[in-house]
Amino acid sequence: EPDALAMIQKGNPTPVYKYKGQLERLERRALALILSASETSDQDQSLHIYQLFGNASLIHALLFMRNSPASAPLSRLLSERIHKLLTTIDIQTYLLQYPEMLLWILIMGGFGAASTSTQQVFATILAESCLALGLVGIGEIALMVEDFLWYEAYCSPVTISFWSAVAAEQGVEEKSLVLSNTHVKQG
Repeated sequence: EPDALAMIQKGNPTPVYKYKGQLERLERRALALILSASETSDQDQSLHIYQLFGNASLIHALLFMRNSPASAPLSRLLSERIHKLLTTIDIQTYLLQYPEMLLWILIMGGFGAASTSTQQVFATILAESCLALGLVGIGEIALMVEDFLWYEAYCSPVTISFWSAVAAEQGVEEKSLVLSNTHVKQG
């Protein structure tokens, strides 16, 4: 937001309007995906991946692209929706079919559930899923998910409690998190 205001004040609002337009398009598409998949998902369980992805995309937009006081409560609601959907699917099957996407969805669910008991549930499911894929530690998780979607802000002081819970569930101790380009290195 401060960068956007500075651009506008300097007489260059075009990038700001393009960004906001893209963000609004992303949010509309994510909502359309959630709604269209929910209409037919009772008949076809494989469509739940679209609902999961749509909810996770909205969490990403709220927490990492918007600067709004409503972001945290809305993200918690979306995380609860993801959690509810996760109870209706075979996570192992989805993990085989969509490994990077499912990991990313679990990460977004965990971030969105910050300061709730559901965050621990996401940490446990993510840790178990990563171990099933042979991934241990945040660095390996980041390398796996980076081809799908990884954002440097995923490792920040705001998200460290989630990553600490994941590390504890995996039985590893994360000593430090240092960003180097888009890779997370364990110290």
